[in-house]
Amino acid sequence: IGADKYLADIGFQEGDFLISNNGATILSLPDFEIKYLKTISVSDHRSIDAFLSEQGLEHYSFDTTYCLSERLHEYTEWEKKANGIEVKLVDFSKMEESVQLLKIMAFGSPPAIEASMQAVPDNIRQNYAVVRSADILLEFLHPSATKGNAVKTIANWLGVKREDVICIGDSGNDLDMLAYAGLGIAMGNAKPDVHAAADKITGSNEESGI
Repeated sequence: IGADKYLADIGFQEGDFLISNNGATILSLPDFEIKYLKTISVSDHRSIDAFLSEQGLEHYSFDTTYCLSERLHEYTEWEKKANGIEVKLVDFSKMEESVQLLKIMAFGSPPAIEASMQAVPDNIRQNYAVVRSADILLEFLHPSATKGNAVKTIANWLGVKREDVICIGDSGNDLDMLAYAGLGIAMGNAKPDVHAAADKITGSNEESGI
């Protein structure tokens, strides 16, 4: 969800794959059929929702079709306008157990996100992937839902050796992907920890680094 508008500009070939939702899904192109799916249960969602509410962080979620939120705010509006994802208002406490949830995304000021990341209790940290995808964003996903695992999965499907894989990233949620790749490249505008994890550094996103 949300990627088709960018694919139209980037272009792709039949038989390509698309990794989305931070590695929770892999879709085949051009049919957008889900080939790989890592979800979190509704009961798991309630535990994370309770923690984020205690931290005072606004948050919303994604299933395989919609952006789910208990209210409309600037970030649900951004998901709709920038990514073309339809927003569906829900009561998280009353979601049906059959809902396939991909991730929970919290947002706040950088200090609030940092404090919340440090405060994540062990029962959540040990059972989910917790990544800071931007200074103001904190994401919670299935423990195997990472970009690195998704790239590894596709490489295995295609019979591509790890040393022949190239990955480019700029954020904390790209770290395990850069670590997996035979050649990990950081964007020039990436954070210092991403630069440190990369084998090479290219130009920034404003310099056509890719």
